[in-house]
Amino acid sequence: MAELVFPIAAIALTFFVLVPVLTLASRRALERRRRLARIWADFGSASTYAMIVGPTLVPVVWLVSSTLHELEAGTALHSCLLDHSDPTCIDTLLLCALLSIGAVAVFGSRLWLERRAVRPQTLPESHILAGRLVRVAARHPNLLGLPILAVHGSATPVSTRGLFKPRILVDSCFMREADDEMLLAALLHELAHVRGRDTVRVFLAQICLALNPASRLLEPEFARWRQAREAGCDADAVASGGDALALADSILSAARFDCQRPCHAASVGLCGRDHTALRLRVMLLVEGSRCTSRSFGAVALLLFALASAAAPHVEGLELLSAFHLEVERLLHHPS
Repeated sequence: MAELVFPIAAIALTFFVLVPVLTLASRRALERRRRLARIWADFGSASTYAMIVGPTLVPVVWLVSSTLHELEAGTALHSCLLDHSDPTCIDTLLLCALLSIGAVAVFGSRLWLERRAVRPQTLPESHILAGRLVRVAARHPNLLGLPILAVHGSATPVSTRGLFKPRILVDSCFMREADDEMLLAALLHELAHVRGRDTVRVFLAQICLALNPASRLLEPEFARWRQAREAGCDADAVASGGDALALADSILSAARFDCQRPCHAASVGLCGRDHTALRLRVMLLVEGSRCTSRSFGAVALLLFALASAAAPHVEGLELLSAFHLEVERLLHHPS
């Protein structure tokens, strides 16, 4: 049982000390960002996203990298006072096993929930609505080659699905209410989601929040980010040639659709239940939608993750090894 003390202590230190401390700091920074935002849609930036996922992602990357470093031949033995006949420390092997089991459980459960989502029926290519969708999409060069499907029985009027091969789904009920300009504007809105890899970003954020014991502090910020991101995609759609008023009409039509059949929480689409956010989106479009401010949040998050992965391999920054040694000393010399 003594071999389990270090793995459990390392996981507890990461998820119940480091992650909550970084979450509190991130919450403060996000509150300040909301106050100083030039426009409401700016909250949907990459910097905001980095502040939401960073408190979990960076410590987890550090822990995984540190564990892998300790698994290197002879490395863990310098910080382990137990007598091992094997060149690898059993404590570190157990930590690696616990992290692997946790990763499989978390990712597996999220993927299982994605697969359990109701899949709408795809209309055949010969269907009149499917043909109309192809003709409308052909009007814009950026939509050519993008998987766009006409479906029936979707929980959302227009949505982007798929993590690595995103596709746009348009429900037949929405198509019957929308004219061609509304439909084109909605497709350009979804194109902005595809270009921003929003399905992957939402999936990763949901994983990070599921792992974060202080996630309640960031869940409202994540919801605000998603709402502001919708407004940012509106601006990108207009900048790509979509008609602002047609897009506003499609948003209102999608909101009516949402009242009839609630949106699925994991989808990224036009619909939404927050009437304040819908009014803000429509108001921005009517007054003249403008592109949101660009940020380097994705670059900063990547740099922090890389630094967290590299730090354990630098002599003098082996914090997990030092923590391991202190745990072993307490076990052998509790006084």
